[in-house]
Amino acid sequence: MKIQFQNFSIDQLSESSAVFSGDNFQTNFSTSTRRNEGNGSINGDKNIHINNKHIIMKNTDQQDDS
Repeated sequence: MKIQFQNFSIDQLSESSAVFSGDNFQTNFSTSTRRNEGNGSINGDKNIHINNKHIIMKNTDQQDDS
């Protein structure tokens, strides 16, 4: 069976997504992901965020594959 596309577009690859083309054989395919976001919380009235910078520091006590 042959599948043919005239146009093909990829907007985003995430998690365990992948794109393969042509004759290929994937072995031991795996994925690793990390998502660090930091903002905390803001409470009160008339609060404004301007030009904020956030630093996320990895805890070296935790074992991590990345």
